[in-house]
Amino acid sequence: AVLGGGGEIGGADSAAMDVISGNGASGLILQGSTNTVTGNRVGTDAAGQVAVPNGGDGVKLQNGAGNTLRDNLISGNLGEGVRLFAGGTTGNIVAGNVIGLAADGATPLGNGGSGVNLKSSPAGNTIGGLTAADRNWIAGNGDVGIDCEASAGGNVLSGNVVGLALDGQTPVPNAQGGIRVLADDTLVGGAGTDVSVGNIVAGNTGCGILVDGADILVVGNTVGLTVDGSAAAPNSTCGISVAGGPLAIGGAGPGEGNRVAGNAGDGILLSGASVTGVTVAGNVVGLGVDGTVFGNGGH
Repeated sequence: AVLGGGGEIGGADSAAMDVISGNGASGLILQGSTNTVTGNRVGTDAAGQVAVPNGGDGVKLQNGAGNTLRDNLISGNLGEGVRLFAGGTTGNIVAGNVIGLAADGATPLGNGGSGVNLKSSPAGNTIGGLTAADRNWIAGNGDVGIDCEASAGGNVLSGNVVGLALDGQTPVPNAQGGIRVLADDTLVGGAGTDVSVGNIVAGNTGCGILVDGADILVVGNTVGLTVDGSAAAPNSTCGISVAGGPLAIGGAGPGEGNRVAGNAGDGILLSGASVTGVTVAGNVVGLGVDGTVFGNGGH
């Protein structure tokens, strides 16, 4: 555990890499603030190709603020890859990591739970970011790629690739879906001219994006296609599933629409008695970026 603040674990130089693996509990617990964790291997051997599991989560951020977790390989752990836990966990950035794959970017080396889990009131955290360098590649995990539980409102999930290998083409499924948001006031994706702002959610077992809460905004995502949009990489059921509200899927502003195509089930599914006040606008459902038809298997 790291209890203090302002520290650095690892570094941009490969010689500074820490290998944090084979421990009985979580590999690393951050309970301090403004620490930087960069360029490490957590849950694997030094080569990043073989699982050497930590018995708990790979990295757990608990009651710490302003920490940065960037450019690490976090795979093979028995719990969650990354867990953000408790109300004091705020203003943290999780970006540029590979979570659930081996260092070759293709071999599944999943964490036993979700790739990233937010639970028990963490708020104001960012998973991903606004540029391609900020993307977390989250694939091959035993639960959902990103799981934002009901108590974890007020976070941003943007610019991640969930369910594909690092080639951006090959499906490496998360076992229980791509992104699941049960928390109010959550941003999933982002709008603008840079397509890196949205999440690319494809190739997962289950639904691409499932949302059930109030004031959730799902904008600018690509669901069911490869990173370059040239081929279908189906999520095995629906593209986007809505089970609550009020919330918005897409919008009328630049870049706010989601592209939902190539999924095995419905493109956008609204289902259940709790669905109320839902706006679905500005989305493209069933077509690729160049107009090629990649129909969803249902509606």
